Amino acid sequence: MRIHEKKIASQWFELRLQGLKDWEIRINDCDYQAGDYMVLSEYDEYYTGRNMIVMITHVAKNVPHLSDDVVVLSTRDTVPVERSRVLKEVVRK
Repeated sequence: MRIHEKKIASQWFELRLQGLKDWEIRINDCDYQAGDYMVLSEYDEYYTGRNMIVMITHVAKNVPHLSDDVVVLSTRDTVPVERSRVLKEVVRK
């Protein structure tokens, strides 16, 4: 399990909060894997202080019409015990 700390634009953060978005399109700059976690921090010209933790459930590579270095990540919300474990790991860094 790896933890990826990434920023996310406010418009996408809101859709995620509303349960309308369960995916991320990202440059594969850190070898995303199913089972990894992402700490998504809302960013709108500055960090807003809001964040969420999601788990990556699938990594789609070589998606038509996207460049080879871009992946589509399927994600799911985390449960409290997962969030607690991830936060402990982030604090240790």
